[in-house]
Amino acid sequence: MLFIDCIRLLVMVVPMRIPALIALLLLLPILSASVLTVQVVVDQDTPSIGASVSLVTGGVVLDTKKADQSGYVKFNVSDGTYFITVNKSVIYPQYLVYKEVSGDSEVRIVRRQLINYANAYGQITGPSTFANASVAAYLNNQVVKRVSANKDGFYILSYLNEGTYELRFESPGMETERVQVFLPTAEFTPIYAALKAPVAPEEPPVVLSSPLQVQQFALIEITLTKGGKPIAGQAVSVNTPSGAISATTDSQGIARVNAAEGGVYTFAYGNQTTTTSVAVPETPKPNESNKPPAQNQTPPAGNETANPPSSDGNGLMATLAAVLVILTLIILAVVAIVAAKLMREGKKDESKGQPHEHAQHGHAHHHAEGAKARHKRK
Repeated sequence: MLFIDCIRLLVMVVPMRIPALIALLLLLPILSASVLTVQVVVDQDTPSIGASVSLVTGGVVLDTKKADQSGYVKFNVSDGTYFITVNKSVIYPQYLVYKEVSGDSEVRIVRRQLINYANAYGQITGPSTFANASVAAYLNNQVVKRVSANKDGFYILSYLNEGTYELRFESPGMETERVQVFLPTAEFTPIYAALKAPVAPEEPPVVLSSPLQVQQFALIEITLTKGGKPIAGQAVSVNTPSGAISATTDSQGIARVNAAEGGVYTFAYGNQTTTTSVAVPETPKPNESNKPPAQNQTPPAGNETANPPSSDGNGLMATLAAVLVILTLIILAVVAIVAAKLMREGKKDESKGQPHEHAQHGHAHHHAEGAKARHKRK
């Protein structure tokens, strides 16, 4: 009813000046807030007069008030969860609870002179829901105590022995947060945890590759991989100089295209592109050594001819000269062999005719001697 009356009042003051309207808008949340009543007592329900009570959320102290003669403190709050702290005094240690506020709410806190256990409190943030969120205290890798968080992620972990613990904050679908902390006796240690969603492993990129250049009529190999592994059975678009075609990768992630003509081949797969240049072999040019030799314009010196033979002519002439020398040597050798043979045969014939000639010479000599003797006798 109060909220409806505020709306009516807002409609009535619209014609008013803007500052008045702004002031009313600032008052509206206060007028519609809930009232949280806190009563602080000690043993035997005695009111804890003058106890210092603080309202805390998100690690921030919203307000602090002193308890009245009946031990009551009242706070105007919006719906939600709040920590209520009864601060330490000379006689009593700090004490803490949390309260879920939905409309006007009340909470009663009993102070104790002695708290011989350690405590941790705080809030978990990050998950969209805290239905299965929890906080556990581990000692030597063993769970000592576990508590559930409320609908807003608030928790209190109490009744622990003094010591160093690993607190693990968990919620389905979120990464576990681990905190190493020392928890002293008779203290409430605030520990807040912001959980994060697990980071999905980054997908490796697809890599399309081809050679920079090949010769015409060669096979162009296009390789398709992802994370270093071949991608098989995928169609790769090929833009050739004469038109578009398609090639499919094999089990090794390789597609082959015949470089039938010169030019640039462009390959595409998804957002990946690569190009290969096909070079056309050049027509061989006439060899300079096959050209006719240039005429030597330098006039011949001495007995040199005006047109000296080319290097090829010199080689041919040298070859012919060598052949003639060899033939001459062969002919001379044959003539020498024949002459030697003839000389041997002539010597044989001379040795056969020498006795006959000596006989005739002796006969003639004898005849002459006889003629001389006959002449003397006469």
